Amino acid sequence: MSATLRRSTPAWEDKFRRPGAIELLAALPEPVTPVFTACRGQLTGLGLTEQLAWHGVPWRWSFVYTVPAAPAAWAYLVPDPQRPQVAAPIPTPLVGSLGIKRLKKHAREGLARGRVVAGTLWATWELTSGQQLDEVMELLSKRRRLESHPTSQAS
Repeated sequence: MSATLRRSTPAWEDKFRRPGAIELLAALPEPVTPVFTACRGQLTGLGLTEQLAWHGVPWRWSFVYTVPAAPAAWAYLVPDPQRPQVAAPIPTPLVGSLGIKRLKKHAREGLARGRVVAGTLWATWELTSGQQLDEVMELLSKRRRLESHPTSQAS
């Protein structure tokens, strides 16, 4: 008899087995792990609630961040071992208030590459360095302030 080869599905891709955060982080390239971990902390530091959920292809098992008492997702953190990224569905009326011209290159490019679906800009950014994280978090922090205080102007 021949032995059956069993191929193990990576935790991030296995929709039938809920992985833990530690398992997902372990699959990331070593230099990215601290950047990804810092992003998780900064997103929860904005007053967002973190959950791990299955999102299908292409995001698979990802962290979803929500504003307490709001049903819609505010951001997603995707632990793709090949392309770790953060994504944010931003209401199109808010995009103009973010001061796009003042943003750093990586943050601007994520907005420019985003697609508008039903009045929401779906922006994504790769996270492979601390500098990229800083640029994206500057934008997301500004968004959070604007949403918390809608009458204030973008700085």
